[in-house]
This record gives sequence, structure tokens and C-alpha cells, in this order.
Amino acid sequence: MNNLEDNYVIKFKNLSYKNDSIFANFIVKFIGGGITINSKIAIDISALELYATDSLETIINICGKKALKAIKQSEAKLKTFLSIPNNLLGVAQLG
Repeated sequence: MNNLEDNYVIKFKNLSYKNDSIFANFIVKFIGGGITINSKIAIDISALELYATDSLETIINICGKKALKAIKQSEAKLKTFLSIPNNLLGVAQLG
């Protein structure tokens, strides 16, 4: 489980229609190091120049690639954040 594809499972859930846009919905699950993270990703198909007339296979394939790219970018940002020394991180106070 050293590479990203082994740690993440990206599963197509459905297509949904909201506010005059069609979204491809995916469920993402990360398992590694004793941690399990579940997340959802919704991708506006028109932002990827896809249309409702395109085949479902095409929509899932292109949106899935976009979802994986977004996950890789977020993982890089998380690694950068985790590299900050603990003494430089503050704790927010409530109240």
C-alpha cells in the first residue's frame, strides 16, 4: 500500500441534478495506517465539457480521473500542512 491507488477506493455512486447542473457523485474511501477516511466528491459534468447525451461510461471515466487528480492535490496539501512543526501551530480558543 505504498502508492496512492492502493490506499484509495473511488466508487461511482450516481448522477444528480441540482440547480440546472448535472453532477457525477463519487464515494472515496482511504484506508491506511490504522485510519479510515470516507468522503464524497460531486463533479459538475458541464465544467469538464461533458453533456447529458454522453455515455454513462464516458462521464464516469472522465469524472473519475478528475476526482483522482483532486485527491492527489489534496494529499500534497495535507503533507505540506503536516510538515509544519508543532510549536508553530496554534490551538483555537472557543468562547
